[in-house]
Amino acid sequence: MNIANDAVTESKIAPASVTSNRILDGTIQTADLGLAIITQDRLALDAVTSIKISDGTVALVDLANDSVNSNKIVNASILPEDLNAAVFSSFTVGANSVTSSSILDGTILTADLADGSVTNNKIVSVDASKITGTIPVTLSTAKGVLAGSVLDFAPDHSYFTKTMTANTTFTAINLKQGNRYVLKLSGSFIPTFPANFVLNPERTYNPQLQNYFQFEVIDDSVGTPLVLVRLNQQPI
Repeated sequence: MNIANDAVTESKIAPASVTSNRILDGTIQTADLGLAIITQDRLALDAVTSIKISDGTVALVDLANDSVNSNKIVNASILPEDLNAAVFSSFTVGANSVTSSSILDGTILTADLADGSVTNNKIVSVDASKITGTIPVTLSTAKGVLAGSVLDFAPDHSYFTKTMTANTTFTAINLKQGNRYVLKLSGSFIPTFPANFVLNPERTYNPQLQNYFQFEVIDDSVGTPLVLVRLNQQPI
């Protein structure tokens, strides 16, 4: 009653004389707080919740390594526009936390695959339209009319036809173990094959029949090659 209004100024208040029990609850406003006066040790554990964090303010440096894993992500809760490449990087995603169910179909591009990462056992099948370039000689085949008398075994599973116009002595080149060659031979003359071609003596060439000689390289050793010969015949 004896103190006039506004008579007690800041200079009349002794240091540390105003304690928390003298402050009415809920009366301290944001404007009453100095800048940066609330430090980490003044915050109670779990005092800052997600509703107190402004959207889009958590940066990469705020996340501990391996802190984001699959059990922290609700299915279909993260949209493409929510993702920031700087935040969701390999430094913040836990090991083995991204599974195939979390990857949108059709989003893995060629650039995402490391060189040599797709191996044979990962390929189910390859359509012929997907094959480009030159097929290696070891996988190629040849087909046509044999002009001369040289049997070239470089292409595998080759098939040639020949009509002899005279007795013909055949030779062979590029013998490669496992490679096969089929020759349909006709003409009323005598064919002769290299000595290292082993033919069943019970079967001989007959110009009155269709003659299919099947050659298979059993041994391609230099100097001692071996070619197995089978003769199949059918009526003309």
